[in-house]
Amino acid sequence: MARRAMSHTIALKYPVRVEVHEPDFELLASVRHLKVNALAKSKRAEFELGHVKAGCCRWLVIATVKNGMITGLRIEPPPQENLLSISPESE
Repeated sequence: MARRAMSHTIALKYPVRVEVHEPDFELLASVRHLKVNALAKSKRAEFELGHVKAGCCRWLVIATVKNGMITGLRIEPPPQENLLSISPESE
């Protein structure tokens, strides 16, 4: 089945305008070194899949494997020391 090209932005109007953007995803180079056969036989495993770039931060994406299948994705926030604090003047 051919995949249809989708817009990277969607706007919804209800009671305020909301814009949703598709974030950039960066696959980790280490993913190509995963032992897929070992993961297919594992009861439970987790591995780092990549980073989602959102605004000023990169969020780590972790895949969860159960009984040889990826059953979930978890997004970990960046460490607090890497986050920018907002000054009171700009609020």
